[in-house]
This record gives sequence, C-alpha cells and structure tokens, in this order.
Amino acid sequence: MAITYSGYAEVCAVLRRKHNRDTIDKATFQTARQAVEQEILLAPAVDLVTIDDADMLTGIGLTDKHHINSADAAILSAFLRYIPQSPSTCLVVSADQLLLRAAKVEGILTLNPETMANSSPPLFLQNLP
Repeated sequence: MAITYSGYAEVCAVLRRKHNRDTIDKATFQTARQAVEQEILLAPAVDLVTIDDADMLTGIGLTDKHHINSADAAILSAFLRYIPQSPSTCLVVSADQLLLRAAKVEGILTLNPETMANSSPPLFLQNLP
C-alpha cells in the first residue's frame, strides 16, 4: 500500500473537522487518530510517497487533462510515478471530489475520509483489495 504524506494529513484534518463539528466525540477522535498513525505512519507495509518538484511540473499536464488544481495534480503525478516502481496498491485519500474522480480515471484507488463511518475508528487499510 502506498499513500502520500498529504493523504495522511488529509485523514487527520478530516478527523479534526468531524470532532470540531461534534460529529465524533473526543474519545473517538483520539482513538481514530492513533489508529491512523498506526496504520499509515508506523505500518511497515505502507509506503509513504513524497511529492517532489518533478511531480509539480508533470502535474501541469494533469491540470489540463482532469481540470484539477496544481496541488492535486502533483499528488496524482506522484502516484503515477510511483506505480511502476512498486507492486503496492496506491490509495489517494482526499475529500476533494475532483481529485478523487481524476485518480479513478487514472486507475488509482480512492478513499474519501469524509464519508467514513463515524461509529468506528478509520481502520480502512485492512478493507482494501
């Protein structure tokens, strides 16, 4: 499994928004954040993909192709660069529907943490193919 650092940050931000809106309580928020850290940052089976300058430049063409912003295009570019180098499954994590649509068109798995169930921590990695 591969995810960008920005994907990890997106999950953390969505959990914070849910907590701030009182959609999840403090205990659930803390449990979920710990679970995300364990499943992403500390999991040996997860590769964290870095977005570099070349991804920013390559992403320009993706802004034209998918009508997405430059930051989203750089994320997508990083995954497209990474896929041939690893048999791992890539996962784009975002609450941005345009980025999720573009990633799907490019054949990359997606996850919108805004739509995850509130009743349990986001233990989503184990449920992916």
